[in-house]
Amino acid sequence: MAAQQIKPDAYVWRQGRSEIVLMRSGDKWYIQYTVASRLLGPRQNIYEARHQSARNAAWDFMARVIRACRDEDEAVRASKEAARWMRSTGHLDSPDV
Repeated sequence: MAAQQIKPDAYVWRQGRSEIVLMRSGDKWYIQYTVASRLLGPRQNIYEARHQSARNAAWDFMARVIRACRDEDEAVRASKEAARWMRSTGHLDSPDV
């Protein structure tokens, strides 16, 4: 089971050594995928993206979770939680996210 941490400024999904962060940065959505090294050294940035559209950010978030956990059901669950968090921020460009 993955751990989610919902903060006022970011939604964080963690499982094992992987961490995926979704946050609002100015007028864009920011996604960062990091992994801790095998010896628990500093986190390495695997992926980073900015999206104008909330819908694209939600799809990208789900794709990163699938990549990290190799479980589509977990990715769908996590992306629904992330979309719920995105709606709660009030910064959506369309209501269908």
